[in-house]
Amino acid sequence: MNHYQVLGVPATASSAEIKNAYLVRARKCHPDRNPGDKAAKEQFKTIQEAYDVLSHPKKRQMYDCSVAAQEAELELVRARAYAEQADLKAAMRDRPARTGFYQYGTFMG
Repeated sequence: MNHYQVLGVPATASSAEIKNAYLVRARKCHPDRNPGDKAAKEQFKTIQEAYDVLSHPKKRQMYDCSVAAQEAELELVRARAYAEQADLKAAMRDRPARTGFYQYGTFMG
């Protein structure tokens, strides 16, 4: 999951907004407030990791670059899939029509 989504902030959020979102979310699922709740503990670790990356300018810059690269790669994969789908549709449209008929389960053509 995207670190910005984990903290519930937009990618354009300031460091103060990130810190505020972290404090609110971390307080809700802190292990001391939820003793024995493994899901809350895992969520707290995820929030902690997201804040660790986004609170340091250098780490945040590297993260943003990697996210942008992943999004560009995903867009390329989508474009290729769309092109392949268009090629298949064109091939199906341009194929010769079947001749003959089916008689007793056998194609006669």
